[in-house]
Amino acid sequence: MQTYSYFNENISHTISCNEYSLNSIDYNTLKNIQFKEDFEKRYQLSYKIEYELDLHKFELIITLGQGSFGRVLLVVFEQNKIEYALKVLDKSKIVKYNQIKHVQNEIRILNAIRHPNIIIMHSLFKDNSYIYVLMEYVRGGDLFSYINKLKVFQEHITLFFAAQIVLVFEYLHFFDIIYRDLKPENILVDHHGYLKLADFGFAKQIQQRTYTLCGTPDYFSPEILQSKGHGKPTDWWTLGARMPI
Repeated sequence: MQTYSYFNENISHTISCNEYSLNSIDYNTLKNIQFKEDFEKRYQLSYKIEYELDLHKFELIITLGQGSFGRVLLVVFEQNKIEYALKVLDKSKIVKYNQIKHVQNEIRILNAIRHPNIIIMHSLFKDNSYIYVLMEYVRGGDLFSYINKLKVFQEHITLFFAAQIVLVFEYLHFFDIIYRDLKPENILVDHHGYLKLADFGFAKQIQQRTYTLCGTPDYFSPEILQSKGHGKPTDWWTLGARMPI
């Protein structure tokens, strides 16, 4: 067992990988036809806009991240005093950068999926200028920050992390969803050391192959770079090529 202190906080995180178990989903149950039908119903339904919510009901704490057409804020909901991550998307920039389809896909997928290693979308609301996606707050930060601190992970830690991503991809691929943007910045680490996959902007439900050039250039799989069409194998390639050892 090894203990590391991350960042400049008086908090230590202990990761043990000799024996561990994940509260994963029973994949024999996943193969039940009714389970897949329930997913399809959630995916096809229009996502619910919470008109009773607005930005004034949240206390802004800090900005957690910044993107090309939005940012993520740490907020506290006044009614229950619970911390959330609030993704704020600028409507004008979504249109300017031709991201309407990607935003719709992300919201539909997050609304439909249920997995312990995928970030939870709690609610959705909007105003004239912005779309607000209310998500769970994962306190540990992203995997990219841990890599910058440690530089290299020991093999048993890498295997522990990789096993969780394998479960996520197995789950997503069962529903014909490809993720297409696996990178340390999109992997969050909770306070127990377990992973949460976030940012489904490039995720897509497919039947066979898709030819869209998307993702992060530094993490493109060969088939995306060569524009030959790609599918589920592109996720596995990125996992194998990019996990830090």
